[in-house]
Amino acid sequence: MRKLGFASAAHKGNQFPKLDECAINDLVLHSSSDLTFTVAHDNFLVVVNLDNGRCKCRLCLDKEATLVMFNASSDHFFMAAKEKVSIHQTRMLRMLQARSLHYSC
Repeated sequence: MRKLGFASAAHKGNQFPKLDECAINDLVLHSSSDLTFTVAHDNFLVVVNLDNGRCKCRLCLDKEATLVMFNASSDHFFMAAKEKVSIHQTRMLRMLQARSLHYSC
């Protein structure tokens, strides 16, 4: 079983952050089981390679994302940040579309 404790450390670079600074909002495992995507309070999307435990990339986000998830084939992922939902291409991490949600009661 793989340990995922390093995912929170990747949100603050190589140093281990304080517990309240690295709280991860969501974590999702890619269907290949080689990658995990995390979003946290630091406004970053972090992609971690689970084979070697290293951070593959860190993307700075405009807003703090609270949800990240893949579609069925894992070729696209979705992120939610407050009232905005965005669709991204997994391989290039490129945003394809963003929509604002409006609530009415």
